[in-house]
Amino acid sequence: MTVAEPDPTALCSNRPAIVDIDSQGTVFVAHASTLDNGWLRVREWDGTSVKLPPHRVLQVRYLETERHGEKRDDHTRPKRIADRSWRETALSWTREESADQPEMIA
Repeated sequence: MTVAEPDPTALCSNRPAIVDIDSQGTVFVAHASTLDNGWLRVREWDGTSVKLPPHRVLQVRYLETERHGEKRDDHTRPKRIADRSWRETALSWTREESADQPEMIA
């Protein structure tokens, strides 16, 4: 399923993470959340969403986020990835089709 691409400078409810996947390696995703059945739902930076079974997920490391900029109409400031290098990587992946972006295989 593909939805609108996440914006690394205005994350809303996204929880960016580094996910270690068995037989695939480490991937950087825009959002990761654990479902009630134990599967991990991840959304890639291109908006694609997939579910991974628990036996494939070795580790999930959530990245810190921070509030920045001017307050919006809802009186909150936008949330972004706190680490500048991860934020720049995500921005480059959302601005154009990047051959460097790893593809998630469910």
